[in-house]
Amino acid sequence: MKYIETIDDLITFLKVWHDVGEKDVGLEISEDMEWLPASLKKLYQHFGQWIKAGDRAFSTQDSLVFVQTGYEVWGEGYLNIMHENQGVWKAFLKRSDCVEGKEPLVYIDTTNSEPDGMVAKALQKDLEHFLISFCLQEALFSAPYLWAVDYPLPETEFQETVSPIWLDGFIYPSKKPSHDFHITKDDSTLLFGLKGGYEPSIWIGSRNDNINQFFPKHKKFNSQEM
Repeated sequence: MKYIETIDDLITFLKVWHDVGEKDVGLEISEDMEWLPASLKKLYQHFGQWIKAGDRAFSTQDSLVFVQTGYEVWGEGYLNIMHENQGVWKAFLKRSDCVEGKEPLVYIDTTNSEPDGMVAKALQKDLEHFLISFCLQEALFSAPYLWAVDYPLPETEFQETVSPIWLDGFIYPSKKPSHDFHITKDDSTLLFGLKGGYEPSIWIGSRNDNINQFFPKHKKFNSQEM
């Protein structure tokens, strides 16, 4: 799998990772949703049914919120696009930023307050960057097999099979990037936090159980229980 640089690359990856095949899980974009930024519009066109239904592919760890007709406007014209799993923080777009040909900035509110009390901080990364980082996170956590491995990764031959697919990702306003992802040569296994951005853990999500031999002493999860 090649390094992901655009939302189109992400969509190609997610279709393989989630084994979409010939299934139609997208949504037609209606006229009253044409204002959506290009990256979000493309994601809805290919995965809108899953996103709208809260499918695990986009809502296992945190949740991507489906923006639709009658969208909820918070505070000074902010649109909620994502919820953290415990409701501690949320991600927003400014409706006024959503103009054709522009990828808007993402804003984060950590006050967990009602609309009039929210304090939104700009992520300094645009929506496309945010969606790539977020959707890879959810892809990993929705995998059938999960491992939590202490950082740094133990030296094994397993490391020779992985290469970066997305680096220096942000979904939260922090001083250093938190979301880096690597993938195995057979495209079956994602690693999150190999560069240390998500210390103290490295999360490994796989579509098969073959790598268990490398981490017999580490905690393995059934993702369906998360």
